[in-house]
Amino acid sequence: MNEWGIAYEPECGWRAFDKHQELSEAIWEGLTHEQWLYMNFTHESSIWESRTDGSTIVLWYECGVERVEELKISGGLASVYMEPIVKKFLLAPRPSHV
Repeated sequence: MNEWGIAYEPECGWRAFDKHQELSEAIWEGLTHEQWLYMNFTHESSIWESRTDGSTIVLWYECGVERVEELKISGGLASVYMEPIVKKFLLAPRPSHV
């Protein structure tokens, strides 16, 4: 696992992926401020941290548009929350280049 978690991506890659808006909506849909701390340090990122276990869901967007450029999940409750979304959108862990 790297700094922000395990990176996930569609088989076709993010550039060819055509469901960016639907993916973002699916992720945002169940995240509540009671359970998740939302951080937005730049207009190109969204980070949710579980208030229970500190695990994170991190989205990086292409500059100027709402196209996902990178998705990282750090385990724990973040992985539990994201599991059905990962399956629905056919996302897979990206091989590490370590």
